[in-house]
Order: sequence, then structure tokens, then C-alpha cells
Amino acid sequence: SRFRNGHDAMPVQNQAGEYQCAGCSRAFPTLSALGTHRRFCDAGTWRCSWCECRAHETAGKGAGPDGAKTLCATCSARFKAGRSAPPPQTQGGRYPCEACERSFETFAALGVHKRRCDGGIWRCGWCKVKSEEASGKGPGPNGPGSLCAACSGRFRAGATKLPSKDESGRFMCDGCERAFETIAALGVHRRHCDGGSWRCTWCGCKKSETTGKGPGPEGPGTLCSACSSRFRAGHQKPPLRNEAGAFVCECGRTFEAISGLGSHRRFCKWHKERQSPMLTARRPCTPALKLVDASPPEEPLLLMDTLESLPLALPEMPGVTPI
Repeated sequence: SRFRNGHDAMPVQNQAGEYQCAGCSRAFPTLSALGTHRRFCDAGTWRCSWCECRAHETAGKGAGPDGAKTLCATCSARFKAGRSAPPPQTQGGRYPCEACERSFETFAALGVHKRRCDGGIWRCGWCKVKSEEASGKGPGPNGPGSLCAACSGRFRAGATKLPSKDESGRFMCDGCERAFETIAALGVHRRHCDGGSWRCTWCGCKKSETTGKGPGPEGPGTLCSACSSRFRAGHQKPPLRNEAGAFVCECGRTFEAISGLGSHRRFCKWHKERQSPMLTARRPCTPALKLVDASPPEEPLLLMDTLESLPLALPEMPGVTPI
């Protein structure tokens, strides 16, 4: 095929063994790939009349003001949208958006941005964040796309206004009055918030004062994690407290938190000594061993005397006379 096209020799190969195009000097691993390239090769002379990119730097060619295939695919799309000139560039060679003044490295990135650009005028109807500061838009009381993603999730949950803020501008929870930096953090908290009404039935701590909940004598989720560990260990009531409200161990030491008492009981000597007889009683019974007196006899016994003293009863065999 290459000979029929007028060639009289193999194409030039570089040091890596790849075939080079004689027009644009591009290299290809196989001869068939070089042949496919030669069908559309313009010897590297084609340039987009707007952005001046080469043919291998664009996804394709398109129509422009100078005729067919005079612009790259990106510039051609801009031309079909009604533009008559390429976008301006900054001194650093970046493409700025004419609406919001954001700049981009490539012309294609600018085109993707222009599809959703609102000129920087959009604001969330509740929290007033900009479009680039939110993860998305959602429906609100004023119609679709009027709230940011966080506020829209709050609106779909039944809220009718922005949550209240404290003096520092933090968002307050209506149930437990905890404050959060962002409305998204407040939304995550609201999924598990109980309004601050939950209390551990033993130590009386709040949900925010413990690392979790656990089962207790009144059912699942009725004790804090520390008291639930004490309940699973076999206790049926909370530990003792003194007049100051501190937790008291049986050895006399006091602790401010029940978790501190639990850590102490693992190494408390008084507690271990009290549990030792209980652990002994729970061990499985072993068969009693019969004690044997291994002391030597007073008078040594001869083996023959011992055998003579034993009654021997031999079985009767036909035809055999005992000695």
C-alpha cells in the first residue's frame, strides 16, 4: 500500500524503533498507525485562527468566520454560540470569564464554566452564600434553584427559615442549643439530636457528655457507654457516691467520672481479693485423687513369699494334670 502511494523505501525510524511521519515528525509504534495518521496529516501547518492550537492539540475541527475547518472544536462552539472573536487573555495567558472575572488555564475550561456561570450574582435565599461556595443548588420557598444544597436539605425536612445564630455568628440548634460553624455541620447534628432530653439512668449524664449509649436493665440505649460496660460486667445498680457527688470505690478512693472508677477497678487489690473466692467457686469440679502411702514397709517382703501367699486358681484343662 505504501509502495502504490509512490514510496520507494520504509519510513524513517527513531532510536526507540518508532516510525516517524515525514511531515510533522510525530512517531508511532506501528506502520499501520503511521498510515492512519498520514490520511489526515497536514505536516503540522494547520492552526486554529482564534487560539492558534495545532491539529493534534484539539478534539477536532469546526467551522469559523473564515470557512469550514478553520477553528478548533472549542472555538467553533464559541463561534456557533454567536461570538465573533476569541476571548481575551490576561498577561499570564489565562482566559478570564467576562461575567464573574474568574480566569482559567485553558479555553476548554472556560467553556465548561460558562455553561453554569451566573455572573456572580446568585445568592442563596437563606444563608446568602455564592454559587462557587456551595456544593450545589436546590429547591426552596421561592422556587427551584433558590437555595444552596445545605439550606435546601433543611427546607425539604420541613424548616421554613434560616436557623438562629449566636453573637459570634454560629448556627444554633433549636433542640439542644449547641452551636456550629456551618449550616452543613448543623444538619449532620440534627439527624441524631434528641433535644438534650436524654439522660443516663444511672449516672445522669447527657448525650453530649458521653461517647455513646448502651443497654441497661431498662432496655437498649438507656445507659451511657461507661455505665453500660458496668452493667454487662454483672452489676445491677450504679456505683456509690459521696456527698460531693464523686464515685466511691469499695477501697475508699473517689473519682470524678464513672469511667475513672471503671479503669481503677481493673487493678484494685480490694476488688481482686473479693472476687478471688468467687472465681474459685466457679471453676469446674475435678475428680478427687486417692492418696497412696508410698513409704517403704517396715520389713522387706520376698517376692516368693508374696506369691505363695496368693491363692492361685488355674483353669481346668482336659488332658492336663496340675503339678
